[in-house]
Amino acid sequence: MIRQQVHLDEFDFLIRGQRLAMRQKLPPGDFFVFTSRAERRPKCDVYGWSVRQALPRIPIPLLAPDPDVVLDLHSSFAWARLTTCG
Repeated sequence: MIRQQVHLDEFDFLIRGQRLAMRQKLPPGDFFVFTSRAERRPKCDVYGWSVRQALPRIPIPLLAPDPDVVLDLHSSFAWARLTTCG
């Protein structure tokens, strides 16, 4: 997949265990999103936040020339919780 001309977004909600080794230190946070754009690989954008912060808004890349769309994680999880709890 990493050799394909596609963008990858990895959501890391790891609570225990080891994260994959990174070349650079991760920003402060408990949870992360890694956005790997096809044209910038092997570099990626890293978004981090702590359990005490609201879930962030993350830009999700689309194919050029379309601009990124913004995924509001807080709203997405709030909606999912409301629809599954009845």
